[in-house]
Amino acid sequence: MKGRRRSRPRRQAVRKSAAARQCGGQRRRTATWVLAGLFVSLTTGGGWWWWQGAGGGVRGPLEGGSAAWWSRLRQALEFPFRQVQVVGQLRHVDAAQVRDIAAPYAERGFFATDVDAIRSAVRALPWVERAAVRRIWPDQLQITVVEQVAVARWGEEGLLNARGEVFVPVRGPLPEDLPRLAGPPGTAATVLAHYRDMAARLAALDLRLVALSQDRRRSWRARLDNGVELMLGKVQPRERVARFVRYYPQVVREEGDVRLFDLRYANGFAIRRAETRADGPVLDGPVPDGPVLDGPVRPGRAARDARGVMATAPQSLSG
Repeated sequence: MKGRRRSRPRRQAVRKSAAARQCGGQRRRTATWVLAGLFVSLTTGGGWWWWQGAGGGVRGPLEGGSAAWWSRLRQALEFPFRQVQVVGQLRHVDAAQVRDIAAPYAERGFFATDVDAIRSAVRALPWVERAAVRRIWPDQLQITVVEQVAVARWGEEGLLNARGEVFVPVRGPLPEDLPRLAGPPGTAATVLAHYRDMAARLAALDLRLVALSQDRRRSWRARLDNGVELMLGKVQPRERVARFVRYYPQVVREEGDVRLFDLRYANGFAIRRAETRADGPVLDGPVPDGPVLDGPVRPGRAARDARGVMATAPQSLSG
């Protein structure tokens, strides 16, 4: 019994000494790797030591002055970036501009650079939809840019992406082949949703919707690629487009070249032929360019002109 009691402290002491040796070995290995990394970074970044060609000797760091040595040491410890890459299919974004934006942040080095700040700064560019920033060891900064894809024009200077978000390019012409949409502030997503629904309905007649606008009184107006204009009023614009799709082939067969459909009636519509002249703009010329379609037809006055206007149910306007 006594022998067993005396052997226990010895075994514990052996275990502690083994653990101490293992811990000491790990510390030495860690210190070795840290010193090796420091040596490599210093020698590759300008170094502690360099060759003096004239004298053939080795100049130490202290001979150049403690301030210069400390500056080189601090720069090496910051792990400066040697390369800034801009990745992405860029048509409207200038890669050089992206690098210029990232440059002030990248000066802080590999570990101290604020990648979130770089991402926010790049994201603020007009044609940038998304941006991702990552560091690649040991000295690369990679910025991935995803450009905006414009699906429509908005007003005179803006563009819309697929989510109905407005962005305004600061330079260069706007695309001319996009549909032109307009509306009061804050209605871009709603106008785009109505455009998509109406365009799908009109596609059944092989017609393309090229302009759709909502004015300050929330009244809708549209223009097709064949020059026909649609007055849709304030309520149920999609249903009124469906009514137009249902009767348009018959009206064209019976009435010929019709330039305007007034669909604000509750159960019908009025039309104006191309040759008709009323107390408003002449409709036998080119359709005005732009998303704001001016020159509303006054159904009460136009209904008295039997040469160019008819109404399937000329009761009263429903808005």
